[in-house]
Amino acid sequence: MHLAGRTRSFASHILIICCVVLAAASAGAACLAGPANAAASSGVNALPLGAAVEMSLAHSNAIRSAALNLKQAELAHQRASAQNLSEQSVYAEHDAGFALEEARAAYRSSAARVISDTISCCFDLRLAELNMAAKELRLRVAMDYFSQVQSRAKARIAGPLELASAEAASASARLEAEWARDSLDEASAHLARFTGLARDAQLQVVDVIQELPRRIDVDAEIAGAMAHSLDLRQRQNALSLAELKLEGVLAAGSPLLDLKAAEIRVELARLALREVSDLLEGKVVSACNAVLRSKADVRVHEISLDLERKRLQVITGQAAAGLASASDVTSSQATVIEAEYSLLAAAKAHVLNQLELIRIVGDSAESAVADLLAPKAQGGV
Repeated sequence: MHLAGRTRSFASHILIICCVVLAAASAGAACLAGPANAAASSGVNALPLGAAVEMSLAHSNAIRSAALNLKQAELAHQRASAQNLSEQSVYAEHDAGFALEEARAAYRSSAARVISDTISCCFDLRLAELNMAAKELRLRVAMDYFSQVQSRAKARIAGPLELASAEAASASARLEAEWARDSLDEASAHLARFTGLARDAQLQVVDVIQELPRRIDVDAEIAGAMAHSLDLRQRQNALSLAELKLEGVLAAGSPLLDLKAAEIRVELARLALREVSDLLEGKVVSACNAVLRSKADVRVHEISLDLERKRLQVITGQAAAGLASASDVTSSQATVIEAEYSLLAAAKAHVLNQLELIRIVGDSAESAVADLLAPKAQGGV
């Protein structure tokens, strides 16, 4: 079906946006390369982001329902068009045509929601991987410290309170590491459910790195939303109908009361149109601002991550010179991964804001994303 092809294209465009923002956290993948490769060798299934979305779209009951409703609307429109040829039923064909547009919009909205939810699950899985890596390093630091305090306690250098505190910190770190492993399993299972895979499938998301996302043009986004809003079109049609009725009243020389009533109906239709237009414009502006804010937030976390990496280099050098301990290096490594986690969380928020803007605007953002990234896409997802 032609619409299904457009939806696949729409999905691929959104995927490109996701991969673009994930580029901000690309450098952080190096710290996970070892654990990720080890996981892959132990039975973890690598799942490309694009494959995850395609599988979710194929598995979604909401998409199936929307597709059936769309097919039903297409049949109704064909029937109304045929009746119009024989019976001149223009209004019936118009109503069926509008119902068809509503069904198409509902299908696109369902697809966008599935795509957004799946990409969110993919981010959550990557975040869970980072969180587990950081918690395991923190556990190692806590255990090393506890061991040191135990040795000092045996030499009667450390007291019972310090020993108890170190033991509690070690136990707490162990519990947090276990929770992190559970969260990773849950994130994997959640993505498996979305994609229709077995719940116990151990997944790992594979990402393709792209460039920065497209620039936001607020006026263009507003114009696109206005052009694609069915609610706005309904209000415009209602206003046109009210104005036609007013013209009919004037042409017929109807009584003054009928004229006043027709004028009030026109004014009410204008107010309703203006209200819908203002509301839609406000939504688009808010969505654009959210995208710009989240993009700035990603940049802030990039700077923080760069700072933590530089600190790690300094501490590593100090350890080589005997000025810092192995635990200091491990603690700094954990801090770097935690900064990567914060950056990826900011990237997730940015991607979801992008998807929300696309949902509000409709088709108008689709070509902009394709024109921006298609020439430089490599490998695909």
